[in-house]
Amino acid sequence: MNTELQRQQQLIQAMCAPGFFAEDCQVAETHISWVLLTGCDAYKIKKSIKLDFLDFSTLERRHFFCIEELRLTGMANCHP
Repeated sequence: MNTELQRQQQLIQAMCAPGFFAEDCQVAETHISWVLLTGCDAYKIKKSIKLDFLDFSTLERRHFFCIEELRLTGMANCHP
């Protein structure tokens, strides 16, 4: 397991600790990301991985694909 992925796992644990969010945190994990669910909010963190069909191995690539995902979904599910 790469060092960045280990750091990300520590981040997920810290964010899900009691008191980090005002509400309880639940984690849904996929092969490429974690989604933290807190009340009405969701936070998606892309894993630092490189697979045959995608490359999230650097922070710059993960940022690019986050922006692309927001562009493609049109931020339709966001609330003020």
